[in-house]
Amino acid sequence: MSVWAWFRRISLGFVVVALAALSLPSAAIGGPWPGASEVRTLAQAVSTFSDVPADHWAYNYIEALYRAGYVAGCGTNPLRYCPDRILTRAESSVFILRGAHGAHPDPPYPAPQNPTFADVDPSYWGYGWIESLWQDGYTAGCNADPLMYCPAGEHTRAEASVFFLRIKLGVDYQPPPAQGLFADVEPGAWYAGWVEAAYAEGLLPACASNPLRFCPQDLVDRSWAAYMMVQAKGLSLPEEPAQEGWFQEAHDPAHSGYTPEVVPASWQFKWQWNGSCADGRDCRPGDPELGWSFEIPPKSHPVAGNGRLYLPAGVQGVWAIRESDGKTDWHNAGVQSEVTAAFDPDEDTLFVASTDGKLYKLSSFDGSVVGQFQADGALNLAPVIVGGRVYVVSAQGTLYAVDKTNMQRVWSYTAGSPGQTPPAYSARYQVLVFGTEDLFVHGVNASDGSRRWRIKPTVNEPGPLSYDGGDGRRHRTYNYEHGWPVIAEEHGIVFMRLRLPKSAIWQVPNPQQANWFPSSNSAIRDFLTARPELQTLFALRLDDGNQAFIPAVGAGNIETPDIDATLGPLPVVRRLGNGGEVAYVVARNGQKCEAGDCEDPRWDAVMCEMVLDDQTIPGLQEGDCRIVGRDLSRNLITDEMGKISMAGDVLFHAHWLSLQSHRIRDRSDSLGLTYLDPIATQELHPIVNRASNEPDWVTCQPTPSHYCSTWIDTYGDNRAFEHAFWLFFNDSDPPYAACRTGNCVAPYSDGYKARYAIVNNGTAYYESNGGTIFAVGAP
Repeated sequence: MSVWAWFRRISLGFVVVALAALSLPSAAIGGPWPGASEVRTLAQAVSTFSDVPADHWAYNYIEALYRAGYVAGCGTNPLRYCPDRILTRAESSVFILRGAHGAHPDPPYPAPQNPTFADVDPSYWGYGWIESLWQDGYTAGCNADPLMYCPAGEHTRAEASVFFLRIKLGVDYQPPPAQGLFADVEPGAWYAGWVEAAYAEGLLPACASNPLRFCPQDLVDRSWAAYMMVQAKGLSLPEEPAQEGWFQEAHDPAHSGYTPEVVPASWQFKWQWNGSCADGRDCRPGDPELGWSFEIPPKSHPVAGNGRLYLPAGVQGVWAIRESDGKTDWHNAGVQSEVTAAFDPDEDTLFVASTDGKLYKLSSFDGSVVGQFQADGALNLAPVIVGGRVYVVSAQGTLYAVDKTNMQRVWSYTAGSPGQTPPAYSARYQVLVFGTEDLFVHGVNASDGSRRWRIKPTVNEPGPLSYDGGDGRRHRTYNYEHGWPVIAEEHGIVFMRLRLPKSAIWQVPNPQQANWFPSSNSAIRDFLTARPELQTLFALRLDDGNQAFIPAVGAGNIETPDIDATLGPLPVVRRLGNGGEVAYVVARNGQKCEAGDCEDPRWDAVMCEMVLDDQTIPGLQEGDCRIVGRDLSRNLITDEMGKISMAGDVLFHAHWLSLQSHRIRDRSDSLGLTYLDPIATQELHPIVNRASNEPDWVTCQPTPSHYCSTWIDTYGDNRAFEHAFWLFFNDSDPPYAACRTGNCVAPYSDGYKARYAIVNNGTAYYESNGGTIFAVGAP
């Protein structure tokens, strides 16, 4: 093999890997870089990496690589990119193979027992990656006799020019003869033509002018590697900073259920829509501005954008409510939808999935239809907007990618079973995930709709149509209905929640000894491992769908007598200030009962902060729970688990009787390991669905403030709240009838209801059982 052929093979392998890996050279390259117009400011964007602020010159390029799945960073807790670090050849092997095979955590091929390269021992961290690089033919090493790879070697601007030109123009590309463009590049240098071509193609700028110089021997850092990779691959830069807002189901395409917005410390009532009448009672005037007039479907939650909330109301059409005063801004009675809509801030439009099988595009200004797409069946799952596309799953189980501008199909994926969840989207892995009636979970490539993986995480089978969900439909015993996938982007995980029958909550390891759930993470995990049919929350890897770990979360739901039980609450994924992430979910732990805080075994529910790795909290492993707030957890009940959401450090739990809110005050590493020493929280004002002053000890009266500074009772129940807001007073909250005796059916006992809280523009919006929207915010 000729020297040039040898170099050609080396450079080919190195280039593709170099940019896909995790680090790059930190060369002190003077001279011009991308213009100031391409540099974001701290006020415009939130940085993915803690060491790449939004005003870093390479911010756009590093973000583009991250979003395309080429890089994951150089460290976590906090998430870092190491923009000034030199990229080694070992790291470049990871980069290249991820570019070639996708964002996989492991090398694509099994590592051989005997090493190919004399200087890469099987114990070396990059051994498998380097061997896979060799198997793919990307590298021939750095030395022939003995064959060596030089894993610690670094790259110059001259070498990088070769690599990235071949990425952009093909493996066989040869540059034209050098024209003597640079004063510091000898015409006879092997790289002379390459650096001039790289300059001409926009892969690297000159390092100085007057005279023009290239600095061919300067090292390339990870910032410049990001720049070159983006240019070579033609990746799109983030055109605008990500706008913050509760734009779609569970806030974002990943369904994190979390917004970084800060919730004010003190609240006051702002307005209500579809709520109580002036005296606090349910008078049903037929106008949602005057009082409760109709029920909102259980899968429909408000989203926000352009100064409005948007709320599909089934046969009552789609409503837009002004955030400023709660008045109806517009109403489209012709579009009937039973699921959460999606607001597009780019075009100020609203995408609505309709029961007639059409995906409607509405003007957010007046609700008029400006486009539509016809699917193969009813659309009863929320749409998701990502970039220029809208994704939606039909009742037939077809996932559609629709161009949001022209409303034409880009691609479709047929699951072969009715769809049960909306899709969730991972930007890093470029994959869409959704669940179907046969209990399979599908991972679909966002680029072309091809299947990446398909897996059935549970040992259970769907079973017969066995119970009434209270939503006008009968459901199979095991299902994903009324839920959505939740993606933990930084850890490459998607959570799926499976509905279990209510009998599952009574299954405990030793009922004769203790009729409640185990008291430690390890015991909970051992129990769920031994009884896989009781696993309700699954943590799957985004790259292949396989189980990442078993969350220490037991069965729980909202019991509905004579109907069975609902799906349990979905996790919320919170991005931490240090770049890490944790999940919050209602779980179970016997320590609560051992401490005497259980009225009966159904009270073993606790709020859990789940760690997703073994680094976030010393001594804990992925899937372990820390207990949050004794005051918070004391009021949780295993068969009364509602939906949760989160804003900043405030957790919302939408119970059937009230919205309960707690601010996390201290999550130090030492806290939360026991029930008696939990993560510290502060209770905020509850919002009670139906208050009462009928007992003599209650002095509060219904006033326009919708607030009681003293204690209030609950109508038709015996629970009391202090410093609470209320929706209805001395009356049941619709759609429930009055419940005045201890023998009447409790007003949560009819299956699924909307019950959810979102935060937008500093205001918390609570959607109650029947669809009242109640707004509270700073005084």
